[in-house]
Amino acid sequence: MSTAIDTSLVPQYFQRFPVRRHKDEPLIAQGVNGIRKTFERLVPERHARSHAVGPYGVVYAFCYPEGKTERVKFAAEIVEALWLYDDIIEVLPHEEAALEHATVIQMLAGDKHRMAPGKKNLMTSIFSDTRDQITALDPKGAPLLIEMLQQYLIEYDANDKTYNDIEDYCTFRILNVGFGMMAYFVEWTLDIHLTEEETQLTKEFYAA
Repeated sequence: MSTAIDTSLVPQYFQRFPVRRHKDEPLIAQGVNGIRKTFERLVPERHARSHAVGPYGVVYAFCYPEGKTERVKFAAEIVEALWLYDDIIEVLPHEEAALEHATVIQMLAGDKHRMAPGKKNLMTSIFSDTRDQITALDPKGAPLLIEMLQQYLIEYDANDKTYNDIEDYCTFRILNVGFGMMAYFVEWTLDIHLTEEETQLTKEFYAA
């Protein structure tokens, strides 16, 4: 069972909603720390800053407080890796960043042996086993989760639209922050598999 957190002790870190923490937060944090150390080893010239640590532990333990431990840990590792990857890839020359990005999408498509000729593929190598890991954890839900991750990468970083000003670009970024992927992680960590009809019924709620 998750445990309730007294948010009044550090109100600057929380909103007014009740908060609960996953019972295995230390194990989830261990996975997140492992991802950060891997990035630091693969790309030592870049500082891998943490996005997820707060006074009560890693944020993923609050996002998925009742989820299956092994799935919450894996979801935390994937999201942390994507955040760190985004931090690093945004400072690369455009052509090199595009090659690295294409490699990640190839890996999720199951084509991990045909690598795009990026910067020795050091950053993207961290995603080489992601598809296999998802399939091992959840053979039934793997196809949809993999599709969600691919969709996120395509929508978030592979958009070739030209923006005329920062206001238009900010509007795009606000609407494309990976909400679909994060919402699906809630279902997946709880071992919920909606039918296609049930998924359609939720779209109006999520769109609001």
